[in-house]
Amino acid sequence: MAESRKREGKPAGKPGNAGPKDGPGKEIRVKKDPKKDPKKEAPAVKKKPREGLVKNSRRFFEGVWHELKKVHWPTRREVIIYTGVVLVAVLLVGLILWIFDLLLSQIFGRLIT
Repeated sequence: MAESRKREGKPAGKPGNAGPKDGPGKEIRVKKDPKKDPKKEAPAVKKKPREGLVKNSRRFFEGVWHELKKVHWPTRREVIIYTGVVLVAVLLVGLILWIFDLLLSQIFGRLIT
């Protein structure tokens, strides 16, 4: 089995040391498991040759086209209704902000003068 050497950094005589003979600078032998050798973990993987930019782009856009076919597109009537809802919501929020701005400016105007 393969062995590696490791230096113990703790001073001799302190609690937690292996013994009085294992002082600073003493070498301790640690056995390594050959099954866990990092050099032999993964077998060599053959790389695929790189495909061209045109081929990759074509494959990407074909995938995009197929996904767009799956989309449920709204009808003209639904688009008009949803647009109206958004416009009304924006107008309401704008009105609320305008009212709060008017009230706060009146309050701070009276506090300052």
